[in-house]
Amino acid sequence: AAAAGSAPPQGGELDAACSLLLRGAAALLGETARWAEEGSALGRTKVFLKEQLVSRLEAAKLSAWARATTAIQAQGRAAIARRARRALAALALAEAVARDALGREDSAAALEALSDLAALWRDGGDAVAVCLPAAAVERRQAATAALEAAVRACEAEVQRRARERAREEEERRLQEQQKAEAEAAATAAAAAEAA
Repeated sequence: AAAAGSAPPQGGELDAACSLLLRGAAALLGETARWAEEGSALGRTKVFLKEQLVSRLEAAKLSAWARATTAIQAQGRAAIARRARRALAALALAEAVARDALGREDSAAALEALSDLAALWRDGGDAVAVCLPAAAVERRQAATAALEAAVRACEAEVQRRARERAREEEERRLQEQQKAEAEAAATAAAAAEAA
């Protein structure tokens, strides 16, 4: 073989290199070196191959490409599955946080968790959609919509309770004011009577 930067092989060296390549191809195909030599001929500037040898070499090449393609596709699918798994875990956590906030009737925390959940669907939903059947994605999105409706209902209930507490506080303040005015009037009347 020629070293880098040196002249290419000539004459006998070239014939030996071609014969070596043909024997390697025969070994790759599980054949004897003699089979490769019988299926080929070395010319002055070319190597001539019989059709049977060419078709076997092509089949071996296609098989190698198919194995490589399968390996690359498997790696790609695995990467997508890992991304989807992380996205699903994040979605499940955000849902749990939102449900927990709903259980505590903390609408602010529930709305924040819902916002996080919407962002996760926006950012990671494509990974989930690739790996899950469409029906599962639709169920997941429907669950998210139901959770959003529950959060909105919780927020409305919290606001209603806050208005009710404010109204009760105002009524209690008015009663105390009326009581204080009545006591002041009674004290003034008692003082006027005593004088």
